[in-house]
Amino acid sequence: MPTQELSGTRALVTGASRGFGRAIAVALSKHGAHVVGVARDLGRLEELHQQLGGTFTPVAADAADPVLAGQLLNKYRPHTLVLNAGAAPLTRPVHRQTWQTFSRNWEVDVQHVFNWTREALLLPLEPAARSSPSPAEPRSTARHSAAATPEPRPPSGSSRPMPPPSPAGTRSASGSPRCCRSSLGKQTWARPE
Repeated sequence: MPTQELSGTRALVTGASRGFGRAIAVALSKHGAHVVGVARDLGRLEELHQQLGGTFTPVAADAADPVLAGQLLNKYRPHTLVLNAGAAPLTRPVHRQTWQTFSRNWEVDVQHVFNWTREALLLPLEPAARSSPSPAEPRSTARHSAAATPEPRPPSGSSRPMPPPSPAGTRSASGSPRCCRSSLGKQTWARPE
């Protein structure tokens, strides 16, 4: 997303109190997004709030909590979601690990991403503020009527129904897949960029 498109949007960053999460929160804020930062360390979140001022909302909580994901996504409705939180690994040789210490990162990190992604996908999409077509969409077809839009068809052998086409002017990474031919001549389905 070009940085000028961040201005006036909302972003939610998990793991925002340190490392990559903090750097991402700072960068988003500097490019005009209002950032909601989630982390367990209230002190570090408050430091970041002091640095960024009113463009940052600290939320001291455990990002691995599946209930929290739904609550915060419903409350803040972010345009950008950065899932960066993770458990600190126990750094020791594998022969000195137990299954519990070794798998902690899997249980926390992957579960965190799954829960937040699931909750984000359950939210209804908001129409984009701008009504121009995406750069990948030809201008001549940008404002076609819904009646003229062919129904997308699932790949052969798939019993899964295809989602309805996105309304003109809506920009989303989860827009309807488009059918195309691959370099090998097979029919494939791809999400628009």
